[in-house]
Amino acid sequence: MVGDSRPARRRRSSGGGAPKPFMLHALPCYDFTMSFSIRRLLVAAVAVLALLVAVAVAATAVVDVLGLRVAEPDRAALTELARSGRPIIAALERYRQEHGAPPQAAADLAGLMPEGVAADDVGAFIRFDVGSPPGWLYSPAIEGNGYELTRMAGEDPKLIWSDQDGKGHWLYDAGDGADPVPVTLD
Repeated sequence: MVGDSRPARRRRSSGGGAPKPFMLHALPCYDFTMSFSIRRLLVAAVAVLALLVAVAVAATAVVDVLGLRVAEPDRAALTELARSGRPIIAALERYRQEHGAPPQAAADLAGLMPEGVAADDVGAFIRFDVGSPPGWLYSPAIEGNGYELTRMAGEDPKLIWSDQDGKGHWLYDAGDGADPVPVTLD
């Protein structure tokens, strides 16, 4: 171009051969492509490690949210709950000894309940109010001569007196979907 004041650019010639590898720090033996592969491998390894940590954290959170951890019951608190149920169990046993079967309605227990304990029918169950919520819930066995007496021991856990023919024992239900487990209380 005539009259152009810009400096002329030089064209590079291709040189006609294969391109030379990039030389870092003027070391001709350094191969940038190998360094790039190692860098990619390290980034991938760090990404996999981060993913494993994230999965472990998520699994722990799921276990906590779903309550899958087996919580050891607080035996002192359960013993205190059991103490409030013992007068009811004694009244249920007296009724069974006198009539040969557990009661079917709250009216069956008239005169047998200790002072301060109220019994009400709730469908097929009997609810015993012992003064502090929640009360005990009684359910006679469908078959046989047994019953269960249950009281909530928190949001999900329950304390259960399970009786069959006068042979009863305490069970702890953690509320996690697993079967209740026997528990020995003072």
